[in-house]
Amino acid sequence: MRTDYLVKSFLLINLFFAGQVIGMGEAPKLTLYEACFSGHKSAVDWYINSDCNLNLFDRDGDTAMHCAILGGYHKIVKRLIRSNRVDINLFQVKREECFAKNALMLAVESSNTKILKLLVRSHIQLDKPDFSGITALSYASTVGNAEKKVKILLRAGANPKLSDNEGATAFHHACARGKLDAVKYLSS
Repeated sequence: MRTDYLVKSFLLINLFFAGQVIGMGEAPKLTLYEACFSGHKSAVDWYINSDCNLNLFDRDGDTAMHCAILGGYHKIVKRLIRSNRVDINLFQVKREECFAKNALMLAVESSNTKILKLLVRSHIQLDKPDFSGITALSYASTVGNAEKKVKILLRAGANPKLSDNEGATAFHHACARGKLDAVKYLSS
């Protein structure tokens, strides 16, 4: 389900000014998304402690969780998870669905393995595929530090036998990208 642009804009405006409506004191000067992306803990805490919906999408199709991951702030990710008000399995809303990723896929693509470990411990859906049928494990097998990320996901229970819409598994993706350490680990 996609929210049309006008409704999404209205919801974002309400989210930003929620502090003035519910009487929680002065609202932060940053939107929730800016605060998450830039690591402003006090602003993020303000939004977490308010009645704001933390699962709304910004104009780029990202949630607060996505922004914290893209910014590389594991402490913000941890705060959002601990709030128990964030759906960590949401996919980005992009104009072209083939580019939409969930939090786990974004964490795999980042250089911060702390975020990946946090998400894995948070009971995220490890094998949820994207529009092309590619899972986080397949993404992990193609990125920098592939072996470490593949190990984290496999130890958490990711299924290495799942294939994408073209029949390729994480092993095939690792082979195609020349990630020999990941290939060795996936073949054992």
